[in-house]
Amino acid sequence: MKTILRKLAKYWTTIWLILAISAALALAVLGAYTGVNSVKHVLSTQAPSGVLFSSNSLKTTANNTISSSQRLSSQQYDITVCNYEQIKAAEPNPEDIIYNLTASLKVRDSNTNTYKDLSELAETEKQQYTALLESRSYKIKMQQDDGSGDSVENDYNLANETDYKHTFTGYKLTGNVLSTDVFRIEFDPIELEDTEPDFYIFVQAEPVSPSGIESVKNIYCAAQSASEASAWKGSLLETECSTTDYDFYNYIISGSGKGTVDVMWDSTMFEINPFFLDMENITDIVPITGGVHDGWSKITLEVDSTKENRYDIQLYKISETISSYTGEYDASKYIDCIFIKSNE
Repeated sequence: MKTILRKLAKYWTTIWLILAISAALALAVLGAYTGVNSVKHVLSTQAPSGVLFSSNSLKTTANNTISSSQRLSSQQYDITVCNYEQIKAAEPNPEDIIYNLTASLKVRDSNTNTYKDLSELAETEKQQYTALLESRSYKIKMQQDDGSGDSVENDYNLANETDYKHTFTGYKLTGNVLSTDVFRIEFDPIELEDTEPDFYIFVQAEPVSPSGIESVKNIYCAAQSASEASAWKGSLLETECSTTDYDFYNYIISGSGKGTVDVMWDSTMFEINPFFLDMENITDIVPITGGVHDGWSKITLEVDSTKENRYDIQLYKISETISSYTGEYDASKYIDCIFIKSNE
């Protein structure tokens, strides 16, 4: 035995290197095996069928409530209902999904910042809205069924439907293939003429089978952005009226949209430039009776920003009793305007 150990001692370094390399190779093989199995494990449990129900804009919500609406800048909008996750369109639900889709009209309570079904309002409160609906339409239709590309349903005007709602029942998204249904909502065009909506459309897609799939929903409105809203306003070019007395004043009317602007002034302090009246073919200066502008005079301008978006009006001082149009007699307090938007 001693003889064997003495012989091995001569090659001890070589033996140690062989053992170390063998151990390292064993660890590498074990790590690779474990890594492969780990990857297989992750892939095998990905994307359970219970979550493969989605939409381009409908969404699941906490506590089944919606606290805000999606503002649209166009009259029509297409809503999809799909059997796959929006970020993983290559993985469809393996099962058929049967669902119902409901659309209803809502109004917003500005005091509580909540949305209420029009059908649930008290009769006295509802009347102010139903009067508006007599000449309006808020529609929904099924635009495309399961990728066929065909318009398969008539449109339904929610303003005329019972309880101001319509339900599409028993629609199917076919399993194991990418399935998409498309529904189109359409707002009355008058909604795009103001920044605050009158009515909202609530849409909910609720699965019937298989069980365990959450419904998706959203609230939509159509309105003009503040930057696009129709508005005209007037202001004096002279900005130091409280401290500086001018020989005459330049009142600038500017804005966007179509309608009328009533230009008003205290006729005991000013007279309007007659050349401006001639240029605009205005023949009537109307006295104002009653209200905050009682005793003033006014003219009415027909405005359309596609043709003209600015008017310069000169007003001349005429008072013989006021020595300076400053302080209490600041000229800006005695010239005003009101814009009335056209309904065309």
